[in-house]
Amino acid sequence: MRVDVGRPVGSSRTALVDTLCKHMRDSYEIAVVGNDIYTREGAKFLIRSGAFSVEIGSCPHTAIREDVSMNLAAADDLARHFPVLDLPAINRINLAPYVRASLEVVCPNAARMRRARPFALTDLKIGGLSDVASFLEREGGL
Repeated sequence: MRVDVGRPVGSSRTALVDTLCKHMRDSYEIAVVGNDIYTREGAKFLIRSGAFSVEIGSCPHTAIREDVSMNLAAADDLARHFPVLDLPAINRINLAPYVRASLEVVCPNAARMRRARPFALTDLKIGGLSDVASFLEREGGL
């Protein structure tokens, strides 16, 4: 299966990949493909953390192309071979009270926008990844 982790800079993308890989690596073979400007830094972190071994070979400039056809072709190829799963994860829920965010507001809004499609609340510092892992196992046919 293919899992896309699309989040803005500083939103714990690498932490999510790290925690998810450590959670699932004993049961499944895992590979991570990165194509953004921060891949090298993320890869170094993942190697140091022991999530798995990482190979990176492209230069960051490949992520910024005027002609994105190679990236689109690779994404299309992945989509043909691996199912795409859709599970937004609202992360860092432990910080909600400190930034005046109310989960009582966030959850109904997410449910309304998702129209019965699932979403997950996560807090990677204290766990909270079991809903994501269970979704991947169930929907990904693992």
